[in-house]
Amino acid sequence: MKKHLLLNIIFGLLFINQIIAQTVSLKGRVIDQAGKEGLPSVIVQLFSEGNSGIESSAATDSVGNFQINKIPVGKYTLISSFIGFVSDTIYNLDLTADINIGNIELAVSEIFLDEVNVIGQKSIYENKLDKKVYSVQKDVLAETSSASEILQNIPSVNVDINGSITLRNSGNITFFINGKPSALLRKNPSAILEQIP
Repeated sequence: MKKHLLLNIIFGLLFINQIIAQTVSLKGRVIDQAGKEGLPSVIVQLFSEGNSGIESSAATDSVGNFQINKIPVGKYTLISSFIGFVSDTIYNLDLTADINIGNIELAVSEIFLDEVNVIGQKSIYENKLDKKVYSVQKDVLAETSSASEILQNIPSVNVDINGSITLRNSGNITFFINGKPSALLRKNPSAILEQIP
């Protein structure tokens, strides 16, 4: 019984050793076809034939070199891809021993954009030398609020329960409408601001 168990263990170890021995490594370098310089961070993927899944993958180092280890012996497809370059595909790659595939050249992609629109937006608050500007149209709450409610969202402006407005704890405020001081808002600003949508 012990001899039978010992033989099974030995055959099991030999079988595992044989499986481990049937793996190979693949290395190479990905370069720019035009400048012949190594391309960093290129994704190199190895697909086993007959299986749509990725067997293994690697990324190139700073000079374009890559190495994939512990690949089971077999036939593979190797795809190298990088943004701005045309992907390179090598079919029927027969891996039966360690191999250095050499240089893989990627050509620059000739797909160009018609135009690029860069859209900038001002922030809600702008600090200028002599004033702070609060842009109401950027505030989502401004569409359904009165001017008094909007003032509650502005830093350093306080609106109490009665609607009295203070700026940095001072009630001495001059209100401007379209860049001009408003005489209407000088007398009773809280009542008027509550009515302005």
